[in-house]
Amino acid sequence: MNKRIILGAAGGLLLCLGIIAAAWAASATLSLSGSPLITVSASGSFDVCTICDSNGNCYTTDGSGSIASYLDGSFRQSATGIGSASVSWTVDEGLLPQGVHVFRAVANDCNGSASQEQTITVDNTPVVSVSSPADGPKEGAFNFTGTVTFKPVASGNTGTVYLYLDGAYRGYRTFTETTAPFDYNAWFSTTLDAGRLSQGIHTLKVIARSANGVSVSAERTITVDNTPQISISNPANGPVEGPFNFTGTVTFKPVASGVNTGTVYLYLDGSYRGYRTFTETTAPFDFNAWFSTTLDAGRLSQGDHTLKVIAMSANGVSVSAERTITVDNTPQISISNPANGPVEGP
Repeated sequence: MNKRIILGAAGGLLLCLGIIAAAWAASATLSLSGSPLITVSASGSFDVCTICDSNGNCYTTDGSGSIASYLDGSFRQSATGIGSASVSWTVDEGLLPQGVHVFRAVANDCNGSASQEQTITVDNTPVVSVSSPADGPKEGAFNFTGTVTFKPVASGNTGTVYLYLDGAYRGYRTFTETTAPFDYNAWFSTTLDAGRLSQGIHTLKVIARSANGVSVSAERTITVDNTPQISISNPANGPVEGPFNFTGTVTFKPVASGVNTGTVYLYLDGSYRGYRTFTETTAPFDFNAWFSTTLDAGRLSQGDHTLKVIAMSANGVSVSAERTITVDNTPQISISNPANGPVEGP
């Protein structure tokens, strides 16, 4: 619609000839569509104005104007036109910082300006789900697995996943999909093995970082106790006569396949005699069989003797057990005759 504008006159009010038509200000329209690639469309409609100077000279504008678009106060695009103009551009929601973002369209023409705004809230926080292991005691081979869910992006990487063991950074993978599975053993071509971890508490940690820089983490805490268990079958403590043996069983905690579970060492009276290394959790020991001999109380010196077994697990935990025997090989003499006292004849 046409609007007549009077430019100021000296000495009083100047009336312009003709009828002044109803006036309409510029209008701005803003629309957002799509996700994660947001298409921003801004358009403006412009009015025609009749402008008069103080001498009554008037001219009519051609209805030109401009439309400009902004994101969070920063200029993005603009266009000019007669009667109307529009701009269109895209932005990747997955790369916008966390929080509220304001889109604004501003139209300007001879009547002034008009604007429209729309806001969106961006939350690209990744979601971390740990599948294994559970918190608590752990034996043998295990894995650290789970899934990170990233928010979508229009193109490029959705995020990165980092893995740690006991605070030590081990490696990462970058993903382009929203679903990002992690697998410690597969990533690093290894096998997590509680049988070879040190005694105590260990922490497995995953950190997920989204494309727009938001990081979250999750942890699992396991406890390792690989203390071997020793059971001595014989001999019993106490007196021993003749041949005997030193036998029993050590129970080791499991380890990953193909790795030694532990070692058993045997001693006699503090003297180291030998060892065997095992790959199974059940480790029988047999002094006579191991050393192709026979323990013989009849050949041991008088007194106490100590038989000792030491078991060392794959992660270096040692325990021991002992049996103490007493050897008394004092001969016993029995005189049949003669009796003490007088003797006559043969």
